[in-house]
Amino acid sequence: MPINHIIISGAGPSGLLLALLLARHPSPHPINITLFDAGNGFDPRPRAAYYGPASVPFLA
Repeated sequence: MPINHIIISGAGPSGLLLALLLARHPSPHPINITLFDAGNGFDPRPRAAYYGPASVPFLA
């Protein structure tokens, strides 16, 4: 049985990038993604100390 529902906890850079990559993943079965975050809006204070070179094009 294929996994078709993914729950991601945290909408920081890692959670958002994971959701984006899963949504774009070519799959014969649709993937439903639920993203939870404790905040209720955009936080302008950056907290990620480093973005890997492979992730930068996805965040631009």
